[in-house]
Amino acid sequence: MILFFLLLFGLLVTVNHARMLQRAQGMVGAPYGERERLWRRHQALNGTLWVFLFLAIVAAEFFFSYGATKMMPLPGVVLIAFGFILVVWSRLILGRSGAMGIRWFLPEKVAAWETRGPYRVLANPMYDGFILVLLGLGFWFGTAENFVLALASFLLLSVYLARTENHGHNDQIF
Repeated sequence: MILFFLLLFGLLVTVNHARMLQRAQGMVGAPYGERERLWRRHQALNGTLWVFLFLAIVAAEFFFSYGATKMMPLPGVVLIAFGFILVVWSRLILGRSGAMGIRWFLPEKVAAWETRGPYRVLANPMYDGFILVLLGLGFWFGTAENFVLALASFLLLSVYLARTENHGHNDQIF
């Protein structure tokens, strides 16, 4: 039941985020003030939803791992560490506004498409990092739920959301 809730909530958050980005892409010629209002609304609403989703996943880990036996702790720790590094590194490069997608709402505030650090070889290293963390948790604790969440994250983030974000720039999903 918890896994179903997480999958449903994750789907809704991702779709809402993508719809706001698509709306912003359609407002290219709109006045700055109108785009800025949409940006603030997007940041407040979707930023809050992403935080709640993250907290829900962290809380669910306690239920997923209860009674689970450790399957492969070393590969799990390595995947978690590498995934965490990708997420933090990407976040440091993008900053809060970049991670929330300011380039679709107010492109004049963004210098260029990001190509530093992991962005030189990965289109969406933050998404890849989330997937690696979930895979690592699955290996470490032997929890099938984390493998399901990793697959759902791949489909929702690396396939669906990345196509919206990279529209017109890059069709690479990894």
